Amino acid sequence: MLEFIFWKEPGIKRLAVASTALALFFSMSGILAGSELLIVLSIPAFAVPFALTHFYGLYLSQRRKMEIGSSVPEALLLASSMAQGTSPENAADFIACNSGGPVSAEFAKARDEMLAGMPPEEAFSRMAERSGSGQMKRAAGLMISGIESGAEMSAAFREAAEDIAETNAISMERAAATAMQKYTVLLGGAILVPFILGKLASLTGNFSAAGLGVDGAKGAFGDIGLGMIGNASEAARRGLMEAAGIGNIIYIAEFAVIASVFAAMQEGIPRKAVVYAVALLPIGLGVYFAAKGGV
Repeated sequence: MLEFIFWKEPGIKRLAVASTALALFFSMSGILAGSELLIVLSIPAFAVPFALTHFYGLYLSQRRKMEIGSSVPEALLLASSMAQGTSPENAADFIACNSGGPVSAEFAKARDEMLAGMPPEEAFSRMAERSGSGQMKRAAGLMISGIESGAEMSAAFREAAEDIAETNAISMERAAATAMQKYTVLLGGAILVPFILGKLASLTGNFSAAGLGVDGAKGAFGDIGLGMIGNASEAARRGLMEAAGIGNIIYIAEFAVIASVFAAMQEGIPRKAVVYAVALLPIGLGVYFAAKGGV
């Protein structure tokens, strides 16, 4: 798959070394300084470069599939204009020379394979699998059917071109309708929810012992009897705040995972949830600790 090309590049080793060194720097600095924020930042320092690389590979792969899918109707219309009895090699050459983008490159490669002695059916099948596009697979299937049957396929090519063009238009409308939902959930998991929880944790952490009526002090809550908290010791109050902090971190992690699964399912690529989660988890935790402050 195209999205894994970058993992085979020599530069990925240098990226791994640099990310590991940066992660160790943040983690050791956080341990020495007693800073939770620096320790948490070691996670995105290591994971984010790899996530961004994978995201870039996915982006290139999806863009290429979309370009192929949008160009397939034009290729089928070109095929429908050819005279009956045109050889598969000439048909592939005609489409390659009169279309553009990745579709032209795919048909040119199929033409070269056929000229090298590969059977036309196998060449078109390899082209379909190589492209990863459902529209291209359908076009290749029609061409293979025409080669095997020897029948006139012009009408079938035109009908398929119109059908694929209509399907592409519907897919674009659907993608536009769901994009706002997906990005809203991702924004919430990465920034909004962690920021709000961090600010709330900061505000509650700044309540003074006197304000809570600790050790008999009459504060804002001590006079009205806050119950267990109003009469708690400073150690108990700190324990309560730590428990609340752990709960916030668990909630942020759960929200990030749910948002990642939702976004991946919206795109129809379930395995992409892992990539989203790798990005959302460290970003969300970093925003939380930054908003919380004092770490």
